[in-house]
Amino acid sequence: MKSTISSLAIVAIITLTLAATAPLALSDAATNLQTLENKQSQNREYQITPVDLVNRAYRGGLKDQGIYSYQALILSYKRRTITAKDVVEAAVKANIIEPSAVNDRSYLSVVDAQLKALEDIGR
Repeated sequence: MKSTISSLAIVAIITLTLAATAPLALSDAATNLQTLENKQSQNREYQITPVDLVNRAYRGGLKDQGIYSYQALILSYKRRTITAKDVVEAAVKANIIEPSAVNDRSYLSVVDAQLKALEDIGR
């Protein structure tokens, strides 16, 4: 959060400096500031840890995307009818995470480890 505030403060200072020297630059700087704020807002909206994603799936948060909840999720993982990639793809469909997560091996690895942990608890 501090880095976001710092980034916005820096952009605001630059915008004010440009306003004093070039009125046309103010419009460009304001557009850039808005673009930065939009990107940061989108990133916050889609950020979810793999642990939270599996917890959400377990509680039924991906049911509309075809991911079973509770014991059905554990049984599906145990039978290998559902994988970490399936859970991540469902989260992408639900606009919970960005599509790039589907190809992020470290993210998938943690999702898989969390699913395995659920399976171990379910024994």
